[in-house]
Amino acid sequence: MAQELMLTEEQEARMIQHIKVYFEELGLSEDQKQVFKKITKKYALKMKTLKRDNDSKYANYRKLKSIKKSKNKEMKILLNAEQFKKYQENEEKRNKEKLKRDSF
Repeated sequence: MAQELMLTEEQEARMIQHIKVYFEELGLSEDQKQVFKKITKKYALKMKTLKRDNDSKYANYRKLKSIKKSKNKEMKILLNAEQFKKYQENEEKRNKEKLKRDSF
């Protein structure tokens, strides 16, 4: 069970790469970096759990939306207005790229 609550080495590496990009693009302070990393890992684990759920696509979609909403709420508290705007733009761009990748 404890293994389920951990990211694989590949997932951890991808998350760290993703985080480093945000550190640069958002100009985060050292304190923000630590909190940003914790939030990102927390929600990465929730996403991993979601992918293992055997619920219907609709139920998983609703859970996904809820997870993203909660993450955005925490990020909005952490980031200033300009940083949060950039964060949202980057997330939207990543989602569009993921849709393109997954549709082929």
